[in-house]
Amino acid sequence: MPAYLELKDKFGNAMRFGNGGDIWFPPFPMIKDYRQHIKELRHLELRPDDVILTGFPKTGSHWHHEILHMLLAGSPEFVRKPEAKEFLDFSPKDELLPPDHPRVLFTHFRYHHLPLQVWEKKVKVVYLTRNPKDTWVSFYNHVHGHTGVLAYDASWNQYFETMMDMGYYYGDWFDYVLDWEAKLSADKELNFIISSFEDLKLDPVGQIEKLDKFLGLNRGRELCERIAEACKFTNMKAVKDAQMPSEMKGKIWKENAPGFYRKDPIPSTSTEEQQHKDPDLEVLKQFDLRLEFGPCIGITRKERWERAEKHGLSPPQEVLDILLRHPDNDTYLQRSVLEFVIY
Repeated sequence: MPAYLELKDKFGNAMRFGNGGDIWFPPFPMIKDYRQHIKELRHLELRPDDVILTGFPKTGSHWHHEILHMLLAGSPEFVRKPEAKEFLDFSPKDELLPPDHPRVLFTHFRYHHLPLQVWEKKVKVVYLTRNPKDTWVSFYNHVHGHTGVLAYDASWNQYFETMMDMGYYYGDWFDYVLDWEAKLSADKELNFIISSFEDLKLDPVGQIEKLDKFLGLNRGRELCERIAEACKFTNMKAVKDAQMPSEMKGKIWKENAPGFYRKDPIPSTSTEEQQHKDPDLEVLKQFDLRLEFGPCIGITRKERWERAEKHGLSPPQEVLDILLRHPDNDTYLQRSVLEFVIY
């Protein structure tokens, strides 16, 4: 009998989860009791020099994992140890934790599932963020490219409705992100930094320098530049694809699926192309992606701005000024960046 649950979404597509109680795991084959696994990891023995890397799936875990290891090692060489031994969600407790130093332990757990020794030993935590549009598109391409029990064969629109209704692995994205934001704001003891996918993509050297400073390593700009070069998408994909045996690829990925490292296609529209050229549309895009102003699906941008203003959330005046400058243009007024992905 499999350790995972098999459910159907409302469209009849099979969804398989490891039931961890208040968290739904991917059906990783090595975990036999997901609830017990969470309990064991809460009491995991950590070292003060460990680094915990966490965030919702597809927010840059593998990318940051390499960068952090390179910073800790003081070298732009790629990690050669099996990642499974540092992936807390994937491996049983007795097969985790390589004995060598340094260790970058990564997970997609929520705040309240982190090992207790994170606080007791002041372990450094790197929490990852990424805008919801790119996160969800990447997540869809990931699960849709898998074979076997990890596969989810829904269409994009079916997947999107499922994510809006109930979430998928690790639960509802909105609950996950808002819970982490609230807990990090309230926790005065946790030693953490927030690293966004967008910041790392826009200014890789600068963001790596911030991570270097957080770790207290002071490696210098030259090494940060070499790490940024080593961790460019094309370089990482070539190295990591070569490290995975071809028979393993065939077991977990569909034919022609790009695997873990890919540039995720996003449905293009003429409006999106405009967005790259029009600074006003870029401002509106950033407004759409800011969660503190509430949901952006199903209402106009102006209605969302007015609702945020009514509730004292202080939405940017610049956004309203742009909307008022384009009173008859639906490209500016009607649709959020998330809705471009759906339709």
